[in-house]
Amino acid sequence: MPGLFNLDQVANVTDDNYTDVQTDIVSSIGNMTEMLNKQLENNTDENRTEMINEQITELEDLSTNVSAASSATELQEVVLTHMKTQAVDSIEKEIEHIQAKVSESENITDDSGENVTELNDKITELTTLMDNINATESLEDLKEIMSSSQGMPGMGHGMDHGMDHGMCPDQNPMQRGGNFSMCPGRITENSTDNSTEA
Repeated sequence: MPGLFNLDQVANVTDDNYTDVQTDIVSSIGNMTEMLNKQLENNTDENRTEMINEQITELEDLSTNVSAASSATELQEVVLTHMKTQAVDSIEKEIEHIQAKVSESENITDDSGENVTELNDKITELTTLMDNINATESLEDLKEIMSSSQGMPGMGHGMDHGMDHGMCPDQNPMQRGGNFSMCPGRITENSTDNSTEA
């Protein structure tokens, strides 16, 4: 499924074409929201229902903020803020997951010291990454940070545990052709890709 944002398009948006980009984003959000609502119709799991409703609310808020942007700069700020929030939330969840593993390892009396050290190093790296993301002031800076973080613990494959509200598992927000999306894959295992282009 296409992402909500084409990052290159948003990064290069101008006051002459921002309304077109704005319309594209709102349309993508609407399609994603419609898909999630369809999932609600056939869902009986209360936990999944709660998660879906949270994602729908996030999308509706994002759509409102995108629609309210009155210039290219404001549109970029809305997208940047959303992406930073999603990325930081995901990293925080990954840190919580690693901290839980540290606690488990510390309760084991055999040779777990090396493992704990490695886990703590990952937490330090993720915390630094999160601070860097929070400090970014442009989409280009954010793209550079996320691109350079490939292979860092907690990015890409390592972020599976913290994706309920943000990026898809195995998906860095700067990947998949520069698109960034909420993750329908966390809702349904049978989502269909109807797009004709990658």
